[in-house]
Amino acid sequence: ATLGLLLVSPQLSTFVVWLSPQFGLREFLLATLATQIAVLPLLLYHMGQFSVVSFAVNLLVLPIVSIAMLLTFLTGLVGFISPSLALPFAYAAYAVLTYIIAIATKFSELPFAVIGVSYFPPYAVVVSYGLMGVWLYRKMRRATSVEVNQVDLSVVQDWTIVEDADEMVDTKKE
Repeated sequence: ATLGLLLVSPQLSTFVVWLSPQFGLREFLLATLATQIAVLPLLLYHMGQFSVVSFAVNLLVLPIVSIAMLLTFLTGLVGFISPSLALPFAYAAYAVLTYIIAIATKFSELPFAVIGVSYFPPYAVVVSYGLMGVWLYRKMRRATSVEVNQVDLSVVQDWTIVEDADEMVDTKKE
């Protein structure tokens, strides 16, 4: 999932330019899509299921996961000092976590929520990740070659050329 965020997400950014970056919606969509793609072969192999609703659930839950983590952390931290002072943080964390669990539960109860895969062999996982690797390699290589070909040479005129190494050493001593 982390590799998906780091490697796949930037490659998919051109597909979601239509979505407004306001409120971080574009980033939430990219993060959800990239992680889903990155873990799909492993999920099919280990669980034998593909969740149809996980994408929507992640979009509804992802914006508040950081809030839940912060509130849970504050509950533990303040709880070391005083359990009574930690209580408001605990109630707030409980409310946020209850929302996350309720969304996941409601969506999982939908009749079309999961598609079962009877068998996803280990070699299919290797082939899937191999194909992803080739796709990423080609996308990154193409992006790098485009960037190199479109270098703005006007910045070169501002470079300073040192003609004598001794002058540079003398300048540093002063």
